[in-house]
Amino acid sequence: MSIPRNISALRFSSLFGVLCTLYLTLTIMFLFFFNRDLVPNMSDNLKAAKPFNFSYSGIVSTTPIIIFAYMYQVNIPSIYSELETRNYK
Repeated sequence: MSIPRNISALRFSSLFGVLCTLYLTLTIMFLFFFNRDLVPNMSDNLKAAKPFNFSYSGIVSTTPIIIFAYMYQVNIPSIYSELETRNYK
């Protein structure tokens, strides 16, 4: 992350990540609503869906992912100051 010399250079990779996420979301929604071979009856699938499924193995497997995802947010200010151009002022 410290290779770019300007923090605005990171916006392109962030934009690419957001666009990929939007593409995947729209694709999944399109397949759910319009592909009758994959989803023959939407109401039955929505009734059978479990929004929250807590289990010991699920909690043990997702906790490290959540911790890893939020672990580096405290480093963002130091990364920002590292990417600023240095001058004698």
